[in-house]
Amino acid sequence: MNLTHNVDGETMKKKKLILFDMDGTLIDWRQGIDKPTKQMFEAFQKLREHGFLVMIASGRLLPLITVPLRGFEFDGYLLSDGAHVILNGEEIIKEPLDHGDVERTISLARSLTLEYGLLFKDGAYLQKDGVIAPFLKKANFDMNKINYEKYDDQVFKLYIHCQKKKQNEIIEQFGCFNLAFEDDYDLIEIRNKYHSKASGLKAILTRLEIETENTYFFGDGFNDVEIFNMVGHPYVMENAAPELYQYGTICQPVEADGAYLKVMEILAEENL
Repeated sequence: MNLTHNVDGETMKKKKLILFDMDGTLIDWRQGIDKPTKQMFEAFQKLREHGFLVMIASGRLLPLITVPLRGFEFDGYLLSDGAHVILNGEEIIKEPLDHGDVERTISLARSLTLEYGLLFKDGAYLQKDGVIAPFLKKANFDMNKINYEKYDDQVFKLYIHCQKKKQNEIIEQFGCFNLAFEDDYDLIEIRNKYHSKASGLKAILTRLEIETENTYFFGDGFNDVEIFNMVGHPYVMENAAPELYQYGTICQPVEADGAYLKVMEILAEENL
C-alpha cells in the first residue's frame, strides 16, 4: 500500500487542511468497527476534490493504520502523537524514544518478569504467547510486521503488561514518559513526552503555509485537547468524554458515522 498521495507543489499549497483521529472517530475496534465506512472513504475523496488536504492524526503508528485505512491514499500522517509525521511521502518528524530510557525500561520489565512489546515506525517486537500480540491484532495491527526474535533500536512506543492493581507501584520507576493505559488488556503504553499532536500539526502548518482558520480536526480523546485548541474548526465526537464537549462542535458518535455526516454538512455549508 502506498501510504501517501503524491501531489505536486501547487496542490500542496491548497488552502484547507482536514485531519481525522482514528480510534473513537473513524473506527472503534471495541465495537467491531475496524475500518471507516465505505461512505467515509467517499467523503475523503470528495474533500480532496474540493481543495482539502486530507490527513490522519493518531497515536497509532504505520502498521496500525495500513489495514483499516487501505483504500485511500492520504496526503499526510501525524502519527505516534506527533513523534512521526509524514507529509507527501517525506518524514518531517521522526523522533523515537530515547534509547537509554528504552533499555532501562526493558531491564526493569525483565527484572519484574513483566511482558513488554516495542513498536517501531514500521514494525514491532513482541514476546510470544503473551497478551500484547492479541491486543494489537484486535486493533488491526499488520501482523506481518511483527518480529519475535530481535528488535530495532528506534522505538516509538513501548507496552508493558502489568496487572492494574500493581501498576501504580511500578510506573514511577519507568522514568519521565508520557503514559497511557489500556485497561481491557492491563497494558501500560509508554509514549514520547516531547511530542504531541499539536507539535506535529505545527510542523505541518509551517511546511504548508496554511492558516489555522482553514484547518479542521475531528477527534475524541484527551490527547486531542491541544489540537482542538489550535485548529479553526474543531469537531468533538459525541462518544468522547463529556468534559471534551467544550472544545468544539459535537458530532454524532462513531457508530453513527458522525464524522461522515459532519463532513457532508461542511461541504454543503460551503456550497462545495
